[in-house]
Amino acid sequence: MLEFLPDFLDGLLNMLSDPNREIRQQADCALAEFLQEIKSTFNVDYGRLSQILVARAASQDEFTRLTAITWLHEFVALGGQQLHPYTAEVLGVILPCLSHPEERISEVAVRTNEKLVKLVEDDTSEKVNVPALLKVVRQEMGSGAEATRLRAVRWVSSLLVHSRPQVLSQQPALVLALLHTFNDVSDQVVEQSLEVLARLSEEESHFQVTISSVLDRFRTVPDLLQRRGRLVVRR
Repeated sequence: MLEFLPDFLDGLLNMLSDPNREIRQQADCALAEFLQEIKSTFNVDYGRLSQILVARAASQDEFTRLTAITWLHEFVALGGQQLHPYTAEVLGVILPCLSHPEERISEVAVRTNEKLVKLVEDDTSEKVNVPALLKVVRQEMGSGAEATRLRAVRWVSSLLVHSRPQVLSQQPALVLALLHTFNDVSDQVVEQSLEVLARLSEEESHFQVTISSVLDRFRTVPDLLQRRGRLVVRR
């Protein structure tokens, strides 16, 4: 049956929000059995299944979302290199879930995020789409939730270790996104951004780009120097 799972997984996930309690329970049981079978099987199309789960991980129904990210958490560990081309898509739904008010969802998201970081850091296949990851990260730096913003900034730090040349190739856009976090109400987010900016500027040529951008930011947002100048100088 597993070979046909990509054809009906979305339908099963949809049943988790059915008004009929019995249908929800049956769907949940079926999904649990499939997940157990996947754990003991080698021939699994993690890529296609992950795309279905990513779509459902944005569901407004909390149980559906929880189930989807729980599966994604398992897939990050089980799928290995099969997940590399889909890491950006998975990250795009996991980062917002880090700040979800439902504790079970945020807890699974935290664990999944940690596994994703390790998956990317251990990659030797060069199949991870770093530009796509950076696009997701820049977008989530503007999230309305502190936990999501903080981990988005930390992703840049991780990618600098794993794929420094690819990250530096996008320095202007990254620096701009990091500078916007200077307005953040959270000192922790600002401090993390400053650390990343420092790491982006280790080479002299990149240092000039960064320092010019920082000065431009302070000139164009006058009250920023008063609010964050001391913290920036101290760091």
